[in-house]
Amino acid sequence: MAAESEYTVRTWQSILSTASVDNSQSMQLITLLTIGTCVYAFVLIGAIRVLRPDRRQTVAALAGGVAASVVAVAIEGIAHSQGLWNYRDNDTPVGPVLIHPLNAIIFAIVALIGWRIGRRFGMRGEAIWVSTVAIINPPGDYFAAVHWLGIIKIDRSMLPGLILMDIAAWGILSAVALAVMNRVAERPKATTSP
Repeated sequence: MAAESEYTVRTWQSILSTASVDNSQSMQLITLLTIGTCVYAFVLIGAIRVLRPDRRQTVAALAGGVAASVVAVAIEGIAHSQGLWNYRDNDTPVGPVLIHPLNAIIFAIVALIGWRIGRRFGMRGEAIWVSTVAIINPPGDYFAAVHWLGIIKIDRSMLPGLILMDIAAWGILSAVALAVMNRVAERPKATTSP
């Protein structure tokens, strides 16, 4: 038993001593994504407390967030294949694994807020909410992913197309999250027996 633990310690020491700068940057990215996911999870809990959805709406918002996150993977693949961006750490079409739970939480929050707006202002309010989210978030994406975190490499000549694609992606993903939430949260209609 002691020999196994000593071997494990030596193995980890050798792994950590041979870590390169890229591995260090990758660990920083993992740490930042983990912290971001935790922060947004607390924001989601706060949104649930403030917006007061019942269990059905809460589960529906989470389902909408997961659905939007799955569609986001497809959008990332399309953008990568069109040459709009590449990830610095690898050349895979989709981003780091930890970004997908973060996306699910973010779009669950978007769906919850859209649900509350829809209850007050109807379909028009939801459409304005989705449009607002689509227009406001791309600059944040650009500065966070390219400048602050540095996880994406983009060709400057592709920037106008990337901005338009990001606006469309935020609109599509917000609409997917809200549509799935509304569908899952809808109460079954009572059937009448003859």
